[in-house]
Amino acid sequence: MSDLHGLGSPPERVHSTSEDLHHVTQLLSLNLNKLPPHTAKSSYKPPACVEWLVGTWKGKGKGHYPTIKDFEYTEELSFEWDPSNPRPLLTYNQQTWSTKGDPPKPMHAECGYVRVITSAGQTSQKIEFIVAAPNGISSIEEGTVEGNSIHLKSTSVNRSGTARPPYVVDFNRHFTVDPTSLPPTLRYTMDMSTTTHPTVVRHLEAVLTKWTDNDSSTDGEGHH
Repeated sequence: MSDLHGLGSPPERVHSTSEDLHHVTQLLSLNLNKLPPHTAKSSYKPPACVEWLVGTWKGKGKGHYPTIKDFEYTEELSFEWDPSNPRPLLTYNQQTWSTKGDPPKPMHAECGYVRVITSAGQTSQKIEFIVAAPNGISSIEEGTVEGNSIHLKSTSVNRSGTARPPYVVDFNRHFTVDPTSLPPTLRYTMDMSTTTHPTVVRHLEAVLTKWTDNDSSTDGEGHH
């Protein structure tokens, strides 16, 4: 047998190294899904400043803009957190449907993440909203959490080569939750400007209520 790093290796040591490698290979081939669950899986809580936002919200909204006809829609959106993830973020999913037609026609959808930027000693918390939509638009919004309200302003709006005009240029979003109402109520507004209307004006406003697992899957506004 040839030398290892120029040194002679006794057969006993070669045999021992071979056994070690075989043992490591066995460990690497373990099915991790069969390992015991992480002991800290349920120890992580959602960021305290946005804990009131976590859940599924359903209801109705209205849309208007100087260049289009007014419309109404039903909506379902959710903010969720993963208790096994220590990072201060929520996942976001949203879907709207027209109030006309049977079955209702899908209108818009979004998904993304809410990132909480922690700052010690601050009365308001910085927040980032990273969102993508199937119409070829993605955006980054930045803002603050103050009590039970979130104020966001777009800092980047990007579009794919096939996104249709008119293009969104700038927008603001505001979420406010009344935790004392039963069930809790979420209100939001969205103001925006486009390439055909450069002034930021009101586009969307909605009132949604928080749903739980005990709510009926066939009754209520905004559920589909």
